[in-house]
Amino acid sequence: MIRDDSDRGPIRLGWLVLAVGLAAGLVAWSVGCASAGPPRPETGYQARGIIQLVDPSAASPALVRFVEFYRTGKRRREFDLDTVGVWIDRPDLRVTWILNPDAKSFEEQPFWKADGVTEPVPDPFGPRIRAHFKPLGSEIIEGVDTEKFEVEGEKISGYAWLTRDQIPFRFSGTLDREGSAVELRIEYTEVDRDEQANHLFEVPMNFAGYETRKQKAKPYDNQADDWVRKLKEQQWGTPSSPPPLPPPVMPQIPPMR
Repeated sequence: MIRDDSDRGPIRLGWLVLAVGLAAGLVAWSVGCASAGPPRPETGYQARGIIQLVDPSAASPALVRFVEFYRTGKRRREFDLDTVGVWIDRPDLRVTWILNPDAKSFEEQPFWKADGVTEPVPDPFGPRIRAHFKPLGSEIIEGVDTEKFEVEGEKISGYAWLTRDQIPFRFSGTLDREGSAVELRIEYTEVDRDEQANHLFEVPMNFAGYETRKQKAKPYDNQADDWVRKLKEQQWGTPSSPPPLPPPVMPQIPPMR
């Protein structure tokens, strides 16, 4: 008996297309497990932090202390360095302000890429490292319930721990500085969860150039939100305006006799 396989070609092709689609989906899923940057904190907070850099060529570790304030995407960091005073990240305005409290002046830089300005300390929990965070599961450290992440970026790698409400807790890894591997450790302490005042994330009114700062915010918090919005518009179209309201019905008043 001779089998006719002429109708099996389209079936095999269909299975091949399905297999390729599934493989692509698995790749996309695996990539999606690692977020581009750390998860966003779920609450406002104030915390103290200490950064330790261990350079094999240095005699002793370099220590930098800071105080961090956070409110709905906005972040303020005050350093104990003579060269740098305060950094304010404003993703809603797409800017970073570097304040000099002594001179009562500030510098405004693009949020995602501060041209000509290097942040004084490495910051895996901030926007400019652009490292990927891959969740590894929960872990209790010194009695604190945390989530552990594998961190991998162009010049940084290691592990990060965040609290259950996504506040930074600890980082341990290495940083590439001019081709040399530097040990990096960051600790957050004295975390006070509370809504932080708005004025902490603004340029003070008595600073030179206050009127020239960027003031108008865009309706989306960061580039990821813009990308999602554009993707939705491509899939579903731009949302149409709501239909106009019908004209009001005026009550009829009977004529006077």
